[in-house]
Amino acid sequence: MKSIRVTLLFLLFCFNFNAVHAQLSSLGLDRNIGGSNQFKESKNKSKQEFDFVQASTDSMTEELQLDGFQSAAVKNIIADYKNTVISISQESIPDEGKSEKMEKAKEKMETKIVSLLNKDQVVLFQALKEKKEKKGKKKDKKSQD
Repeated sequence: MKSIRVTLLFLLFCFNFNAVHAQLSSLGLDRNIGGSNQFKESKNKSKQEFDFVQASTDSMTEELQLDGFQSAAVKNIIADYKNTVISISQESIPDEGKSEKMEKAKEKMETKIVSLLNKDQVVLFQALKEKKEKKGKKKDKKSQD
């Protein structure tokens, strides 16, 4: 009777060892820290990241019919704005203060852009700005409901 118990315990131990080993092997779960799959996700995300500066520049170039110089200048202005917003968001001040600083930075950016445009482009720019503001207000109303 005692030998049967020992045999059963031995078999139980062997089966448990195989189950754990299967999880750690390449056929099961890979629980190694720093394994070969560690950075695969971040590489895929970087390819799919949205480039705010380029998308904004392309949109404005198309909508306002900017020439090459204007497009390059607008791209630099938007990139500066993006960096400013990032630095403001990392400051340790209340959200209200951050919002005010970001709004001022946006106004500065828009002023710089308008200074590059001709009269017809300024009219189009103001129309786009108003359209975006109306769209933003509609989203705010939907989120409050």
